[in-house]
Amino acid sequence: MPKPPDTMSVTEARAYFANGCKATVKVKRKKSAIEKQLEEALQRHRIHQLEKATGQQVIAELEFHPERKWRFDFFLPAAGVAIEVEGGVWTEGRHTRGKGYIGDMEKYNTAQAMGFRVLRFTPDQLLSPKAISIIKQAIQATI
Repeated sequence: MPKPPDTMSVTEARAYFANGCKATVKVKRKKSAIEKQLEEALQRHRIHQLEKATGQQVIAELEFHPERKWRFDFFLPAAGVAIEVEGGVWTEGRHTRGKGYIGDMEKYNTAQAMGFRVLRFTPDQLLSPKAISIIKQAIQATI
């Protein structure tokens, strides 16, 4: 049986696994209003903490490519430093599975070729002293 695609509808998944194959199928659900508010609050907190720690303006979700809809999670425009937060590292999230991993490589390599400095952290690492130190080093290297 061929490997299933990364995304499929419930109907497609039922048909795909009809041969008795045991698998868990994730169905994307819409986020509740409270979940959206919590995500927005976390985003504002991260921006504030990064700005406070670095002394730099931080922009979230910057679309950086003229043709692709690629975005940086965070961008420090004065230094040209992009910060990507890689979720799902321990839960086999999109960033660690084949198609997502390959897509991320294309995005990051293209960004580097365009002159951006791209730093990658897990959500737990992002505001840690070690990550802040690395971000500051990247800022200093651009001055």
